[in-house]
Amino acid sequence: MLRRYYDFDDWMDNFGFGKNTRERMSTDIVKKDNGYELTMDLPGYEKNDISIDVKDGYLTISAEKKKDTTKESKDYVYKERFFGKCQRQFYIGNGIDENQIKAKYDNGVLTLDIPGYQEPQKKMITVE
Repeated sequence: MLRRYYDFDDWMDNFGFGKNTRERMSTDIVKKDNGYELTMDLPGYEKNDISIDVKDGYLTISAEKKKDTTKESKDYVYKERFFGKCQRQFYIGNGIDENQIKAKYDNGVLTLDIPGYQEPQKKMITVE
């Protein structure tokens, strides 16, 4: 039920996000009795840098790191930091209650507990 949306990742490859995004957002998904557990490596981000959205059956995880604009007095020979936005998207379907998704961020690892698919409840209408 939970699968990676390949076309989206292929689109990202064409616009320079590609492998760096996947490496920066390495993800494991484990099936559990009551749903799924998604863990994603996001080292160097703060909790406020991460946004999670569910729309039209897709789970989108974005992380954005803004460039530090403070002046530094150091004369760097080489400085390597990532600034910008990275994003991954996964298809979770429409049978998952997004209000039941739990997210936790600790030591650079984002963990989502995603409930399993639930059949929509049928509502019986009483004929009077």
